[in-house]
Amino acid sequence: MKVRIGVMLLCCLVWMGVAAAEDPTIVSWLTLVELDYKTGQYPDELGQLNGTEIQLPGYVVPLHTEGNEILELNLVPQFGMCIHIPPPPPNQMVYVKLKESVKFKDVFARPIWITGKFNIISTDSKYGSTGFTIADANVRPYEVPKQ
Repeated sequence: MKVRIGVMLLCCLVWMGVAAAEDPTIVSWLTLVELDYKTGQYPDELGQLNGTEIQLPGYVVPLHTEGNEILELNLVPQFGMCIHIPPPPPNQMVYVKLKESVKFKDVFARPIWITGKFNIISTDSKYGSTGFTIADANVRPYEVPKQ
């Protein structure tokens, strides 16, 4: 009897933890451009996102690939932003480390949603510096958010 109650309690706690999990915050590029990449200063609204799960739309600039699979990328707000010189400023590029690779053909030249843990951390690549990172990221096709 004690084992059964313990199992039921454990199941309830697990269910409550899953049910209590919050949806990621949908973030606009208008929020990210508030980072002053020259001084490193940013408003409280942006700072409050640091270390949280966010969802951000954008376009892929592949960084690390294996065959036709993308493992790491830069996310930019508009298609083709990183194919010119000079590159976009760091507050318009996000370095993304994917949880699982994605096929190049599924994301190239198409808007996508990236969901993962957001941090205000700069990284450098051959395409320029980014002002942010998103780790353990998932990718899905872009859809307009429901209001």
